[in-house]
Amino acid sequence: MDSSSSPRSVKEPRVLTPPAKSSRPTKESIEQLDAWLQSITAYHPATEGKPWTFYEKLDEYLGPWKADGYPIAYGKKYCILFSSDKKLNEHPAGARWVRRTLVLLQDELSDFILKAFEAGKPPSLTATQLRDAAFNSHKKAYTQAGLTMVVMLSPHLSREIMRTPAAEYQPTAANFGWTITQTLDTMGIVIDEAVAAFLGTVSLPAHNQILKHSIAKDVRASQEGYQTISRLSHVRENVRTGRCGPRWSFGKARSRPRDNSFRRTWSIATGGSGCRGGEEEEGSRQAEISQRSRPGCVPEGSLQGLRSGGVQVVTCFSGERSSLLHSSA
Repeated sequence: MDSSSSPRSVKEPRVLTPPAKSSRPTKESIEQLDAWLQSITAYHPATEGKPWTFYEKLDEYLGPWKADGYPIAYGKKYCILFSSDKKLNEHPAGARWVRRTLVLLQDELSDFILKAFEAGKPPSLTATQLRDAAFNSHKKAYTQAGLTMVVMLSPHLSREIMRTPAAEYQPTAANFGWTITQTLDTMGIVIDEAVAAFLGTVSLPAHNQILKHSIAKDVRASQEGYQTISRLSHVRENVRTGRCGPRWSFGKARSRPRDNSFRRTWSIATGGSGCRGGEEEEGSRQAEISQRSRPGCVPEGSLQGLRSGGVQVVTCFSGERSSLLHSSA
């Protein structure tokens, strides 16, 4: 049978597995655990569209605690409720917040498990320790995912977010204390961020004026740089075509501080049929080229040269002074 007609074999994706809980925390075992945790994090291919897979696998690996542990009783439960909430996920801001929050919550828990594994603790890790670590990370995940902007721009979504874990606000709920604590902590962060955002908005006109002046200053600097390049091009062309005299004299730069910058003026003295900025003139003239540069932008003692038509013009920078030298090829 012709091998070209044989059906192509389809390579199945490799299924990652974690190291045994009792494994020694070596570089290889830590990397293996890290890779496995990443592979089961929400929205990765191995989860097959079920972002709560992380909590199921975690319960199997560390427990199993089933309904008595955080992974199933709280993590999976609210992962399903938030990821399937129609009002939240139909709104772009709500859907974005849900997705980010689910990933951040699982990332925080993964970091905790990795640190515990490095310390050799997974075999003795209790359901209470895992729950405490998870709840401690909630406020960080909620706010880093953008909860403040959701509250400010889409307040109706914030009501939906608060309503989803309503059962946990009952005093008889197993996680009542943790739920109240995380709610108050999260509200404190959101209020602080909202006030900061409001103050930033109020002071924006003043910032706009500062920005306007900065932009204008940059535009002027760019224009001067363009003019410098243009004048240098004219001088180079005059040197190449022989319009400028064959003798180049020594010139020194004059510099003076201005607005935290230096304005350097380079003097080029020519003999014979002189030139100024590329224009032919009678007698000896000077072509002055101005360049604005910030202090320290040119390394001390650096050289810049222009060579054309047998004439080389070298500018030597040293601190705040610069010199224009000449030589013949």
